[in-house]
Amino acid sequence: MKEIYKNILMLIIVLIITLIVLEFLTRAIYGQNLKYEYTNDTLWELKPTQKGFTYPNNKIATINSYGLRGEEIVSSKESIILLGDSFIFGYAIGDNDTISHNLEEEIKTKQIINGGVPGYGIEQMIELYRKKLRDLNHETIVLTLIKTDIYRQKSAKDYNKKMFARKAIRKSTLISFLKPRLEIIRELFVTEKEESFNQFLEKDKKRIIEFKTELMKNGKKLIIFPYITKKEENEFYKELENFAKENNITITPNNYKLLEEYNGNPSDLKAEDSHPSEIQTKIISKFLKEIINKYQ
Repeated sequence: MKEIYKNILMLIIVLIITLIVLEFLTRAIYGQNLKYEYTNDTLWELKPTQKGFTYPNNKIATINSYGLRGEEIVSSKESIILLGDSFIFGYAIGDNDTISHNLEEEIKTKQIINGGVPGYGIEQMIELYRKKLRDLNHETIVLTLIKTDIYRQKSAKDYNKKMFARKAIRKSTLISFLKPRLEIIRELFVTEKEESFNQFLEKDKKRIIEFKTELMKNGKKLIIFPYITKKEENEFYKELENFAKENNITITPNNYKLLEEYNGNPSDLKAEDSHPSEIQTKIISKFLKEIINKYQ
């Protein structure tokens, strides 16, 4: 019996040493994850003035003094603010390939602020705006959301599990590398079951209405952009389209048609973990330029 315990202990020690070696190797090859700060209002924010990655592929993200991705913000310059999650942030792509960078290249006359933070839900996006961005010189705010964002709420039953998983992946280059490849790690980030969706969606609808009212009082324009990447998400778009019409909120057309019309290999549109690739972000930035110009 003692021999069995001894063998188990040795196996555990070898496993721990192996994981430590692999962690050091992945850090030596890819560098360090972006660092985060944990707060009561937004839950987490990117630490200001740093460089790091969201996915270990040597594509580094630059974080400015506001704790947002991109070049330093000129507070007095006329701006357009993009709020969102990792789709707007630019997961696994370089600084010059994000939607915000491409959109600034398209519009040229205005500063495009990348207010995307990986893992954010709508409540966090709105809180980030109130905390860091509302005093900037701007008229238009584009609130970008994907279907998964609806589940990202403090009231979710598995909220604590997800917070633990996010903290772990942000500390470990090895876990960041393995996440898109191993289902057992991906499961830690799986959202609530479908039966919770409508309940969460109603909460977010109320938040969006309150946000729109707040912005209108300050002479600002809200555009909501449901980012649709799958055919089966078209019903989600229709739900939000009806909601927007009922509440006099500007909503973008369904962007999925543009992705369907892409002539190349569909896999070219995706970066790691099904996020927008450099090709897709260019398509979306042109799409947003047309919408923004229409409502300016």
